[in-house]
Amino acid sequence: MLARRWLINLGLLVLLAGLLLAARLDVREALRETRLTALKPADIASIELHRAGEPAVRLKRDDAGWQMLAPYAVPADAESVAKLLPVAAATLTRTLPAAGLDLGGLGLDPAPVRIVLDGLELRFGGTEPVADQRYVQIGDMVHLIDDRFLPRLMTPTLELVSRRLLPADFSPGLGDLDGEPLTAGALAPLADALAVRVETPPDLRDGGGLGQSLRIGSADGGDALEFLVSDGGTRWTLLDAKLSWRFATPPLDAARSAPALPMPPPPGRSLPTAAMPTPAPVRPDEWREPDPAELPAPPAPEPVAPALPTERLAPPPPGSEPAEERPTAAIPNLRDMVPPRRTDPSALPGAEDPFAPVQPPDLPPDLPPAPEQLAPMDDPMAPLPTEKLRP
Repeated sequence: MLARRWLINLGLLVLLAGLLLAARLDVREALRETRLTALKPADIASIELHRAGEPAVRLKRDDAGWQMLAPYAVPADAESVAKLLPVAAATLTRTLPAAGLDLGGLGLDPAPVRIVLDGLELRFGGTEPVADQRYVQIGDMVHLIDDRFLPRLMTPTLELVSRRLLPADFSPGLGDLDGEPLTAGALAPLADALAVRVETPPDLRDGGGLGQSLRIGSADGGDALEFLVSDGGTRWTLLDAKLSWRFATPPLDAARSAPALPMPPPPGRSLPTAAMPTPAPVRPDEWREPDPAELPAPPAPEPVAPALPTERLAPPPPGSEPAEERPTAAIPNLRDMVPPRRTDPSALPGAEDPFAPVQPPDLPPDLPPAPEQLAPMDDPMAPLPTEKLRP
């Protein structure tokens, strides 16, 4: 009797385990159906990013990590590349067949952004106006997902490049700086050198005369790396990739005296006289009379602005200000703006002339004459005449 109960309990446990396993499989299948793709971000090994107006970006994962194959053949930044992968597991909110949709109206024909994950192409279009969801086309189906993934796909190409100066699997060996040999110990700090940013150099000019040439050999027997060091050892340009790694402080003390790269002149300005090439001297036996046709044409005279037309106004009345010449044709309605001229006040009936000289008042007859009315004295040292005034 006891053995029979144990068998029944064991059978119930087996049945319960089967039900749990089936439920878990159903949940996984439902989750797979609500994901944009069946790819796992951790298993993706190749990425192709196509953006309108920009060169295609190709990335591949190998034993040393992510590598950029195009547009630059350099190691890629693992953290920046990892931000592109979660789009493969984006949650779906709606799925529609592409055959019954206006792909051009949805921004999918052509698609401005396309990403290929392990050969699976995802085409990103516009947004749905109600819930602000992004249209993504995969094959013959159009899906709606959250719009937080597209800004990650717009990461600038240079931010996808690793800021490490040397590849992770590169061990520096012997080197030379402008012909001066460098030991492996002197180059050892470059293995951990991390730049502030990666940028394109302004002008390489085939690497001639712009900096110090540095060659770093590989301790493992691999290919050597050649850099052009400039700006006091803070800019390291990889000649093969045509990229520059910018540092806040020089990672190599021997390159602190590297010259700075010349910057191109701004538009509309010419190079200074020191930068212009010096003409070769002409020997006396080679001199000849210059041909007038070879002489440069004289510069055209600068245009002279025409003088403003003037008009002489009517003669003013007597006693007013003198006549003057004023431009009339250049300013419309100038005659209406001229203030009225002052007329002779004596011509107005019953009006006094406000500009007539003021006459001094009459003085009493017993006052002495004004100093200017006195006759000049023959002797300047004689005393002045005095007169006692009446009380």
